[in-house]
Amino acid sequence: MMFIVYGGEKCSYCTKAKMLLDMREKDYQYFDIYDQCNGAEDGCETPLTYRDQLFTLMQDMGLPLPRSIPQCFVVNNGEMEYIGGFDNLKEYLGE
Repeated sequence: MMFIVYGGEKCSYCTKAKMLLDMREKDYQYFDIYDQCNGAEDGCETPLTYRDQLFTLMQDMGLPLPRSIPQCFVVNNGEMEYIGGFDNLKEYLGE
């Protein structure tokens, strides 16, 4: 099981999401939505920001575009599931 968190450097809830995953010793990848995506190794075909990657992912999953960060996902047995924001992540982890 791998968690994916899209967030931003100055976002307190993004920091809390990372701290919660660290405390629970969960594997996760964190992407700052303001950084550039590093091409194919990060799942990008063209140079994009992680914000663009997040929006594409949300659209592909049939979800509305997010208005806040963090945005959290979990990949389990190759299937990606949308969790939501920090409060949703806490609920998902049984906090």
